[in-house]
Amino acid sequence: MMKNSVLGFSLIELMIVVAIVAILAGVAYPSYRNQVMRSNRAEAKNAILQVQVAQEKFYVQSGRYAGDNACAATELTNAPDHATTPGLGVPASTSGGHYAITLCRPTASTYTATATATGAQLNDSECRRFEVTQTGNKTSYNSSNVLTTTACWK
Repeated sequence: MMKNSVLGFSLIELMIVVAIVAILAGVAYPSYRNQVMRSNRAEAKNAILQVQVAQEKFYVQSGRYAGDNACAATELTNAPDHATTPGLGVPASTSGGHYAITLCRPTASTYTATATATGAQLNDSECRRFEVTQTGNKTSYNSSNVLTTTACWK
């Protein structure tokens, strides 16, 4: 008696495997993108909290917070020992470049540090902008510029 054995896969079996992989990828990729955006938020929060720490140090040394009404980057990025316009020595964007950092100081004793999404991070519709003030008040805004819940800061 001869054994008739067939090696390999049939076309139907291969198509089933391809369909399963496509379904898994269709479910996993959006979840992956969402997780990447959420991890980039940590970059924004870290950057503006770094501005907050630098502002307190600047206030102790100068009796005022760095920045001006024009929300210019000069006092944000200049070194603390800059001859004409001392600043915080903090970059105007986050390390990964996903957020732009701005600093506004309406009065000598108040300021708002803001991290605004740029580039691919603009696809984050839930938490597009983060702010912190001199009182430590932390707020966030969605893509419609509406104040969001504190979930963005968690």
